[in-house]
Amino acid sequence: MMEKQLHIGMIEGGIPGIIKIENVGVNYFHCTKPRGGLWTSTYHPAPARYASDWVEWCATNEPSWLGGSRYLIEISSDAKIYIIDNLDDLKALTIRFQAFHNTLNPSSRLNWKKIAKEYDGIHLTEKGETDTRYSIPSLHGWDVESTVWLHNVFSSVELYRDDIVRRPMLIEMLAEVK
Repeated sequence: MMEKQLHIGMIEGGIPGIIKIENVGVNYFHCTKPRGGLWTSTYHPAPARYASDWVEWCATNEPSWLGGSRYLIEISSDAKIYIIDNLDDLKALTIRFQAFHNTLNPSSRLNWKKIAKEYDGIHLTEKGETDTRYSIPSLHGWDVESTVWLHNVFSSVELYRDDIVRRPMLIEMLAEVK
């Protein structure tokens, strides 16, 4: 069973929904991602410094992206999830679901509409992100461990009100005092 997931929206809004999956155009650089879906990252409860790997990445690179809605999501036990834990997993997915040749990023050829007919979500592990960031094929642009949900397979969705950035500097200072 998949661990709880945290969704961070860029804007305030209602309960998150799945945006219809579309393939991106052939000259769009980040064709490693679908247009649509719902993105999450695995939730890290306190005392972890950040509520998810995505929160940590945003806090360091794009803090303004953390200002929107926040939801803790539990995934149904019967969800069909393809897990990319290494380059071979990505190669297998690419072979099965080739879409097109992208002139700007020739290593990426995923047909997300076809993937959505077979899977509810695609999960990239931390190891998978490291293995596929600069590989051929590549998932460059998937910056951290994350899942793109292609269908609503959520058993529960609740508003998340706790801090997502748990004052990392304060935690470090308190640890040094002990």
